[in-house]
Amino acid sequence: MSIGGVRQQIAKVLDACAESLAVPALLARLAEDTDSDVRRMAADTLERILNRQGISLVQAQLPRPSVLKEARSRLVSELQGKHERLLEWLQEQLRMSIDFEELRNFGTVLTKEGEIEQLPRAYGVAELLRALRHALFGPAPHAAVVLGEPGSGKTALIHELAHQLRQEGWHMVRVSPTDFMAGTRYSGEWETRVTNLVAAVRAPRKLVVYVPNLQDLSTMGTWSKSDASVASALAPHIECGDLYIVGESTHEAFRSGLGAIASLRRLFQPVEMPNLTVAETREVLKSVRDEAGVSMSEGVLDRLVELTDYFLAGAAQPGRSVGLLRRVLAEQKGHGRAVTESDVLATLSASTGIPADLLDDAKPMHRETARGFFEARIMGQAEAVDAILDLVTLIKAGLTDPGKPFGILLFVGPTGVGKTELARALAEYLFGDAGRLLRLDMSEFATFDAHERLIGWGTRPGLLTGPIRERPFSVVLLDEIEKAHANVFDLCLQVFDAGRLTDTQGRTVDFRRTIIILTSNLGAAIATDTPYGFGRSAPAAPDRESMLRELGRWFRPEFLNRLDRIVSFQPLAVETAERIARREVGRVLQRSGLARRKLAVDVDPTVVKLMLKEGYSPALGARPLKRTVERLLLLPLAKAITEAEVPQGSLVRIAARGQKVHVQIAPPEAPDGAAMNPAPTLSTPQLERFARLKQLLADLQPAGEEMQRRKVELLAESAHRDFWQRKDRARLVMDQIYRLDSVLARMEDIAERLVLEEELSQTTSSWEQERLRSLENEVSHLEILLRGRAPRLLDDAFVTVAHVARHGAALDGVRRLAEMYVKLARRRGFAVEVIDDHVLDDPHEDQITLAVVGPGGFALLGGETGLHHLTAGKEDRQQGRKRSADREVVRVEVLPCPSGESRFSTENLQVGIKPLRHAHGRLIRKPQHQVELFHRPTMTGLRAWCGGSKAEALDKLRLLLRARLEAEATAQPSTDGQGQPIIRRYTFGPAPLVRDFRTRRTTGRIDLVLAGRLDAFLVPPDSDARAHEDNAPVDSR
Repeated sequence: MSIGGVRQQIAKVLDACAESLAVPALLARLAEDTDSDVRRMAADTLERILNRQGISLVQAQLPRPSVLKEARSRLVSELQGKHERLLEWLQEQLRMSIDFEELRNFGTVLTKEGEIEQLPRAYGVAELLRALRHALFGPAPHAAVVLGEPGSGKTALIHELAHQLRQEGWHMVRVSPTDFMAGTRYSGEWETRVTNLVAAVRAPRKLVVYVPNLQDLSTMGTWSKSDASVASALAPHIECGDLYIVGESTHEAFRSGLGAIASLRRLFQPVEMPNLTVAETREVLKSVRDEAGVSMSEGVLDRLVELTDYFLAGAAQPGRSVGLLRRVLAEQKGHGRAVTESDVLATLSASTGIPADLLDDAKPMHRETARGFFEARIMGQAEAVDAILDLVTLIKAGLTDPGKPFGILLFVGPTGVGKTELARALAEYLFGDAGRLLRLDMSEFATFDAHERLIGWGTRPGLLTGPIRERPFSVVLLDEIEKAHANVFDLCLQVFDAGRLTDTQGRTVDFRRTIIILTSNLGAAIATDTPYGFGRSAPAAPDRESMLRELGRWFRPEFLNRLDRIVSFQPLAVETAERIARREVGRVLQRSGLARRKLAVDVDPTVVKLMLKEGYSPALGARPLKRTVERLLLLPLAKAITEAEVPQGSLVRIAARGQKVHVQIAPPEAPDGAAMNPAPTLSTPQLERFARLKQLLADLQPAGEEMQRRKVELLAESAHRDFWQRKDRARLVMDQIYRLDSVLARMEDIAERLVLEEELSQTTSSWEQERLRSLENEVSHLEILLRGRAPRLLDDAFVTVAHVARHGAALDGVRRLAEMYVKLARRRGFAVEVIDDHVLDDPHEDQITLAVVGPGGFALLGGETGLHHLTAGKEDRQQGRKRSADREVVRVEVLPCPSGESRFSTENLQVGIKPLRHAHGRLIRKPQHQVELFHRPTMTGLRAWCGGSKAEALDKLRLLLRARLEAEATAQPSTDGQGQPIIRRYTFGPAPLVRDFRTRRTTGRIDLVLAGRLDAFLVPPDSDARAHEDNAPVDSR
């Protein structure tokens, strides 16, 4: 060809390219310009271009399908009979183009930018991909269904296909079965929607429709008067090859759904997902790890596979392991360190609710700690708690049967003894949430067809299968199982055997990660006609043999044989009821109405006794007791705080008098509003102070002589020939002689030291004022011993410091005050022993009890009985005054230690002792025993954590219980309704202050007071504190 000819050909090509580039603009003019002449000129130009270049006009620059549709509409409506070539060309472009905007109305285009990057890749699926592509792109129909168990990789395979299709210029749109029905309300609407979808996706468009849960298409659109479904509407288009469609389903769901219809089943070529071996699963995990570019050892991968095999067995491999691995990698993204086993355990714990410590083999399970968790919630059921601990131990060790539920237990016992509560506690302990308990009342499933509601009816999910399908890690409680129909028992046998149940929609629900608990009252009835009163034992439960006989008469042998354990619950004993009552009171005091008002509520022990008297029933269990708590405590408290204006921070005292509960509210200010005086200082001249002490000793001499005469009388009694025959009386007399002699000896010692110290103060330059202060404190205490009106002043003392209420941060009030009394007593020469130091999750189980041993221990501390407030001050600038941000109320009870003959009988004393292995106290570093005492005749209980030997602990606590009983027997009822007095307030912060409401004294040296230097605030038991205002100064610097 000549050069001229070549140039002519090049010019034609360039002209053709220029015309092709002009096509999009011309189409836009034809579709959108408002001037009809412009539209006609655009159409004419396009027609000429087509005539010159032919139907194969370059398509890369074509506008979106909506523009093409509008251009076609203009041609048809405005330029009728003209531009036939252009109209034919537009029809062809619309037939092949994909309108992505329209597709968004039906589903999600997975291959579009922004979506494809979110699809994880699949590994080791080359052969499966070839089979899937052959099914889709081979001879019509172009339809395939990927079949496999959940987790087998069905979705991952289809996502990998989407990645390949994008590279080949194809697209994939995901349309779920419910998407076909979206926005339709009336009959016929969904058919229109399906027609529009088919028009948008049909060949020759390079588009594959992906339908998850393909089996559901056969039911979408059906109703009582029509069997027509989405699947039947799509079938003609699939059969003629107009649609490329791929779905996924499990074998069972497909067989019972779309696959049950032969005409539909034959359209879909199945692609089976194989079961991967452990080695194949490990290779897939390595690929996922390498793709993420993280460091993760082979051992951690192996442990991950092991964990998922045991805890996530509801899904197949590799899905369950890959899913966990990808969650772990997402959690560790950006950390830039190797993934460890701890990371895997933390992620698995977060997804299942199982505590990480229970999953971690490196962390031992402390059985006693777990026991404490359950016994704090379910009281008096040792056998039941042991059964649950055994089950938890098996789960922790990974030794439960992997093909069955974690455990299948039958709880047998009377009503109201904690069967449901134990199941709830197990759900909380094992899965981190009490809401993981699924409770079904089986009396509602007593009819022939009731079992259908458990597995679903129509399109509704089953009451049993639905929740477990959503939350497989659950405790299932089938309450009163004996009332269910026999058909329900057949369902139970399926679950017990295989750990699986199929719902009415053909979906398999996995029960292998559940714990199934059945409850029954069979063989556990308690007579209700036997009178019950104080001091009598609870009726005994039927023996296990008779209970098993009753169960055998009711349940089939194959049912009983599939139970892992039959657990007996005991009737509610009165000592257990007392603990439950105290727990319920504690729970009431934590309710938001009290917390919002920042009320400190002090509940007298008499209230608990009244609750037991009116609410305890061994036949009905704890439920009447809880109703009694509401009637006797909640309602009076609610009336008191709603019928009157109650300032924030008030103290509410609740006590029982007779058969009624009385509520008294004290405002947060000082009880009597009187002004406070600073504690006396050391400004008084030294010689005057010595003179005053001498005079006081002289004034006490007559009382000392009277004490001496009493000692002589007791010595004379001890000289009688038959004195030692009455051992209790003899011990009492000898104890009194010892105490009287100690006081008299102390009086002589103080007199001698007073003379010596006065001389030294005048002759020795190094003499310290502290020695005079010590003498003044001792004389003050001696005055109490000699002149005090309260009985038993010379006795030892029990001091119990117990938590009452808290608002805000903890101030550790129990420990601080207990240590204060220990330091005070030891400084005064008394021996101090801690006989109880226990603190539990319940703040009302927080107390320390001291034994202060020595003549006059009760005289020293008896006046401390009452309420002590601890606050952390914070400045309120808006009000210009100080308010309390953190507040704690502590009760102090000081009792004289009993001595001599006692009417206290141990026959009606219930005693329980068990070891403590991992408990920690404050003053007892590691308590060794938990001791529980309950005195049936008086309904008085005691619980303590002790050190030392069991015998020593039991002896001391019996003595403490006796002290409380004797104090209650001699207590005079309050006539003014004031209850426990407010003794002292301790304010911490930048302006510390101790304020004593009895002596009306204050000091800023809170550090000295807590160090045991509180002599200026001490008053004798049962005395007028104001009479002692001028004694025993403290250093208030």
